[in-house]
Amino acid sequence: MKINNLLEQISLQIVGWGTEDAIVATKEIFLSGKKPTAIVTGNDLQAVGVYRIIQEKGYKIPEDIAVVSFDDIDMSQYLFPSLTTVRPNTRELGKVAINLVRDKIVGDRMAAVQVTVN
Repeated sequence: MKINNLLEQISLQIVGWGTEDAIVATKEIFLSGKKPTAIVTGNDLQAVGVYRIIQEKGYKIPEDIAVVSFDDIDMSQYLFPSLTTVRPNTRELGKVAINLVRDKIVGDRMAAVQVTVN
């Protein structure tokens, strides 16, 4: 978004991790008078809530509003239309997180690092 000078198009909602939290947040988006072109959720359970509100409002996914999520839980395959979801490599993420915490505690590393996990 930054590269394309679209930062003003971002509406960030930080909510809990559940379906109900996403329902409330999505309702707030629509109450603001804005119609998003895409919504990215932190997990598939949130996406379920987002789907519900988008469809209640009469919009079509993905034609009107795209929805993208993380987790790739089994339930996501039953949403209609199918949810675009990413399965993170949680095992590798856990290993990296533990190593970063260890480095911080032991004091081996003083500078910030950026980590990419494939």
